[in-house]
Amino acid sequence: MIGCKCRKENGRHMGCEYLSCECLDELVNSEGKKQFPYSQAKFNTACLRDAFIKGRNHIFECNSRCNCDSNCKNRVVQHGRKVGLEIFKTTNRGWGLRCTQDLKKGQFIDTYRGEIITHDEANRRGETRTQDQEIYLMGLDKWTEENGGSQYVCDGMHLGGPTRFINHSCDPNCAIYTVSYNHADTNIYDLAFFATEPISAGTELTFNYMDDDKTYVITEEKADEMQRENGYRPAKCRCGSNHCRGYFFT
Repeated sequence: MIGCKCRKENGRHMGCEYLSCECLDELVNSEGKKQFPYSQAKFNTACLRDAFIKGRNHIFECNSRCNCDSNCKNRVVQHGRKVGLEIFKTTNRGWGLRCTQDLKKGQFIDTYRGEIITHDEANRRGETRTQDQEIYLMGLDKWTEENGGSQYVCDGMHLGGPTRFINHSCDPNCAIYTVSYNHADTNIYDLAFFATEPISAGTELTFNYMDDDKTYVITEEKADEMQRENGYRPAKCRCGSNHCRGYFFT
């Protein structure tokens, strides 16, 4: 990693303030313009800007080699979770996760934690998984096309955090964003959950398990056809939203 040379006293002693900050060299919003990703200075109240919420561009935070300090406005995810979360039992989807306080649009929630393993190890674990075991695998594939395929998978089965209990929804209130700071390896980075809309305390947190371009509706007839052709039926979606696609994981 290469650290920035911003002065600590900049921006009311918040460190990085100007677009000349070296950490912004690869940090662009959905419009391709250099911009700090967070709208407020202090990391415990910072919110992801709309241009990053919509664009899902990779986020580069300031790092241990930077001249700024821990109060820099470009340091949020690296400080860890600052909001209250509660694991609870849902009525029809097993365990779920909800917030214990109101969340602002763009507010950082937590990262997805787990073991970083190779694809071969992930496949081996999948072969030994029993029918009733949940899957907690997250592929680190942000730059799949550039690197010829992702090298690692994050497995939250044996070692993980509360975010592994976030359920799917076809109309989610959260999304995952990739974040790097203390190393330059594009194959390893943090998976950070941010609120994509204001969320009231006690509301279940959800995100879309599928890519946006795979949100086509699967009817009962289509599910029957897929079962005949493939020998297995796609998973029934139980999110209950008005935009529910019916089934997923085809």
